Amino acid sequence: MDKFRILTNNALKIIACISMIFDHIGVIMFPNIMWLRAIGRLAYPLFAFCLAEGCFYTKNKINHLAIIAIFGVILQVLEYLFIGMVDLSIIVIFTISIILIYLLDDIDSFIKSKKKILTIVCIIIFGAFIVGLNFLTYYTRYFDANFGYYGIMVPVVLYAIKKYLNKHSWWIYIDCIVLIVLFILRTIVTKNVYVLFSLLVIPLLLMYNEKRGKYNLKYLFYIFYPVHLIVIYLIYLLIS
Repeated sequence: MDKFRILTNNALKIIACISMIFDHIGVIMFPNIMWLRAIGRLAYPLFAFCLAEGCFYTKNKINHLAIIAIFGVILQVLEYLFIGMVDLSIIVIFTISIILIYLLDDIDSFIKSKKKILTIVCIIIFGAFIVGLNFLTYYTRYFDANFGYYGIMVPVVLYAIKKYLNKHSWWIYIDCIVLIVLFILRTIVTKNVYVLFSLLVIPLLLMYNEKRGKYNLKYLFYIFYPVHLIVIYLIYLLIS
């Protein structure tokens, strides 16, 4: 099986970026051509997976969170000013995911060091985040987010699997099973059959070799995301 594991983390990010281009060309320029959106279903789960991997291997968590949070806020303001977008961008969503992931790390660390009070405090904060985000997403009109609650929680679940099963070679299969279940449930909830095209990420993840790749593309998505949107939007303005 190892001979088929030829995709690095960088390769997964590049595939996700290509998928995202197709998706946003469909959204902005050709909303009636649904095969573009179908190809675009690969982008989110791949980026969510890479986010979980990045959080697992990062050495400076505070720096990692701060950079992405600042970038997310700046992008959110620009999207509102230039295209009137009010729902939270995927970078802001991933920032929330990272906060939850690092809270999970704190809980684990405090349990191991037998700091009971800090453990309880972190568990309460983590639980409050989970419940509060669920309430804001599904029961209010004040939290419009790309991919909603699902978008926030998928990286957290994938990270937890990596964190607690990393010593076992079959952790990636658990990831795939969890994603399959989530894709099917999301298809049922949203009644959007195009979500099922997300299942095409499964063979890609099974080819993942747990290596970064030759170059450090840690922040590729966060730079590529606004740049490709600007380019596609400008092309749309020119041809329309």
